Amino acid sequence: MGATLTVDPKKHARLANRIVRKAIEAEAEFDHMVAAVERLMNKGEDRLSPEESALLETMAILVQAYDDRHHPLPSVAPNEMLAYLMETSGRTAKDLLPVLGTRGRVSEVLSGKRSISKEQAKKLAALFKVAVDLFIVSSVPGASFGRSSIPVPSRFAHRTDEIVDGFFLRPEVAK
Repeated sequence: MGATLTVDPKKHARLANRIVRKAIEAEAEFDHMVAAVERLMNKGEDRLSPEESALLETMAILVQAYDDRHHPLPSVAPNEMLAYLMETSGRTAKDLLPVLGTRGRVSEVLSGKRSISKEQAKKLAALFKVAVDLFIVSSVPGASFGRSSIPVPSRFAHRTDEIVDGFFLRPEVAK
């Protein structure tokens, strides 16, 4: 990913104490944290101090955890996710021919009449630079994918999350 940042513990503590006091428990705290994340992101990733970068990562994790618990989204069928990714990336059905094979198969997958194989899912994940799981129907009952309400820098994708359009996508299991 990138180089490891050297964080000054005293500077980090001073900065964190102004913004992060505990896990987010209420909507007002969530809104405050989202605003703080947005302020840091507006500053620009390349202009953040190591302490600010570390704090941003911590805040993003806290926001994601609250968002996952309190704003769950319904699961998205693999064909619907594929259609969304195609739309947002400007790709067409023709672009899927190398992955899915024939126009008929592309049509069947997009309409939901045909499921996406594991091998096709791997190729689609590489094409769209997303997690393979987005194209595979989960065998875990109640599994879904949540989408955070705040954009998060791509350098945090190495965690347990994947990013689509600058947003975390995290596999979730219904509680």
